[in-house]
Amino acid sequence: MPRVEGKDNEDRPLVSTDLRQKSNTPIREVMDQRLTELELKFMEQQHLLTELSDVVASHQRELDSLRMLVQLFEKKLAGEPGLVDARGDEKPPHY
Repeated sequence: MPRVEGKDNEDRPLVSTDLRQKSNTPIREVMDQRLTELELKFMEQQHLLTELSDVVASHQRELDSLRMLVQLFEKKLAGEPGLVDARGDEKPPHY
């Protein structure tokens, strides 16, 4: 695809003259096509970004909910010491 007319940092033309000679399409039409393609790509990227943002927000809500459950379970375990074996790492007597 042709680039925008003008010069690059090294003073080279951005659209070669032979490209315009090979193509009967005026540069204006080519640029309009490129602009349209870029706008479509941009719109698709916006759509994907919105979807990704929604997924991240959903995961954050789920994570918050799970954290609250963990805190609730920690409080229950702390309040009822008999639920957790206090011996912890002790080996059973048959070892």
